[in-house]
Amino acid sequence: MTDRFDLEQGILKCWNVTDDIDMVYRKIMDNPDELDVDEISNLLLGIKSLYDLKFDELFNTFEQLTHDKKIL
Repeated sequence: MTDRFDLEQGILKCWNVTDDIDMVYRKIMDNPDELDVDEISNLLLGIKSLYDLKFDELFNTFEQLTHDKKIL
């Protein structure tokens, strides 16, 4: 059963996007010659795909809670 705590957990998971972007940024800045443009692009596309899934799941949780009138 979905409740407001599931929504809260989903929101917290989505905040990790900033940590993930920061990790890629540090990798690029600490070792600029280690990754080529394709590798950087793949990292960024991977983060985008992952967070598309996380935000979809979060929105589905929100929709379920509003449908069930557990949040207004």
